[in-house]
Amino acid sequence: MKIRTKSSIQRHIPVIHGGKNLLKNSDHNIIDFSSNITPLGIPNSAKLIIKKNLDKVQFYPDPQSDNVVTNLKKYTHLSKSNIIVGNGAIEILYNFCFAFLSKSTKVLIHVPTFQEYETAVKLSNSKI
Repeated sequence: MKIRTKSSIQRHIPVIHGGKNLLKNSDHNIIDFSSNITPLGIPNSAKLIIKKNLDKVQFYPDPQSDNVVTNLKKYTHLSKSNIIVGNGAIEILYNFCFAFLSKSTKVLIHVPTFQEYETAVKLSNSKI
């Protein structure tokens, strides 16, 4: 398998998230790891939980994620102050960079990799 550098990939295909939404004429030799979707489909156990709670879908989740944090605390035995939840990995990544990186921080990004690493570092005004 030929390894392409980030710059060569960007010349050939735009930075998009794929899954089943790949570009129509994309290179089928490229394996798409850009979306966190299992090729096995939704597990039956998850389908049952969704069906059981379908009437709750109309409500926004708790903005403080108290239930999630409480259960993660029990599962991990960490204090609540050591648990961070977010609206997906990208939100957590961006918040991490904004909290811990500065203009003097140097960040090494191995390529090829997830495009959001570079974007988050640049938005934090750090040096790649």
